[in-house]
Amino acid sequence: MSDQVLLDIQNLSVGYLTRRGMAQAVQNVNLQIKKNEIVGIVGESGCGKSTLANAVMRLLPDGAYITEGSIKLEDTDIVTLSGETLRKFRWQEIAMVFQGAMNVLNPVKTVGSQFQHLLMAHNNAMTKAQALERAKELLRLVRIDENRLNSYAHELSGGMRQRIVIAMAIALNPKLVILDEPTTALDVIVQRSILAQIVKLKEEFGFSIMFISHDFNLVAEISNRVAVMYAGRMIELGSSTGKWGEHVHHPYTKGLIRAVPQLRATDTDEVIGIPGSLPSLLSLPEGCKFHPRCSFAKDICKLQSPPIQVIDEIQMECHLSPEELRDLNHARG
Repeated sequence: MSDQVLLDIQNLSVGYLTRRGMAQAVQNVNLQIKKNEIVGIVGESGCGKSTLANAVMRLLPDGAYITEGSIKLEDTDIVTLSGETLRKFRWQEIAMVFQGAMNVLNPVKTVGSQFQHLLMAHNNAMTKAQALERAKELLRLVRIDENRLNSYAHELSGGMRQRIVIAMAIALNPKLVILDEPTTALDVIVQRSILAQIVKLKEEFGFSIMFISHDFNLVAEISNRVAVMYAGRMIELGSSTGKWGEHVHHPYTKGLIRAVPQLRATDTDEVIGIPGSLPSLLSLPEGCKFHPRCSFAKDICKLQSPPIQVIDEIQMECHLSPEELRDLNHARG
């Protein structure tokens, strides 16, 4: 992994315009991804993970706006791109593997024709024959027989469809690949196989990865660093080396870890959910956004936004002191 920064997100805010006002889906997010690095992003549904990814890709739906901040890929400010420049930038510089491959692949076109369309749309000099050869090469990279180029999406298994979408994502040799829940709805064995293939491709071609998932164990296993989002804010960011679950964490992160059933759990290991639910993005609480659900909240948590502090190489937004955080993490396992 290089120390050179590839993606630099600074003070990014994204809002959805609704009849009741602006819903702040992403708030003042700062994140850097280095070359050849994997950064995992986790959090509950609705915390802003996918909105962040779509903002980076400039694929926000109607009514969603980048209200503040910058997104730079090396020296290119993605926020300022438009028209043909933006169209060419996508997939050539940044690509995305969307959740649910069946929703991405065209059901009335063969896999081969979809590869040809993608490749030729970004290279006017490429012939159909050349595009087909490149498609065969890409399928070999994800361990799929080239005969599947003649297949339609419904003729393929879920794992095959997802591998094909991954092959499409790397077809134009992007510098950054965003994986948005890439293995949802696939069984555990297929999940592991696909993620192992992604990591191998990353090492071979040198691209970076933003990996969005609900699966903490999966994210910690393959990522160099893990970011945790809550109510649009990035409340924790740190290395995933070692036994990630045993690090000192933000109370929200620790709550999420405790809520995940463990394969080797004993009779005394409880699965404890976090009380309450995410706040409305239209009326976020003052102070720390997590304080209504936090068992360790103090008066200051309700009044002031928490400072950023670094504990054991993990950056987090929390009013609790390092000693208090270490104590509660140790007490709660």
